[in-house]
Amino acid sequence: MNDFKAWASRKLHEALTEPPDREHWTRHGSTRWLNTQDSLDEAIHYVLNEQGEPMACFDGRTHTPNP
Repeated sequence: MNDFKAWASRKLHEALTEPPDREHWTRHGSTRWLNTQDSLDEAIHYVLNEQGEPMACFDGRTHTPNP
């Protein structure tokens, strides 16, 4: 999980041009299985809408990656 968080943080900083000290993660993280479409949809809804101020949502399908 820590490796994934480090990789994802680097990619978020590159894509969103945020300062390197911007925190994206909690100390730990959920390890529950997201093995159905419903469980994935519920997790996405929780992350985007149920943690205080709503997060910006990035749709990678419309993003041109940095070279």
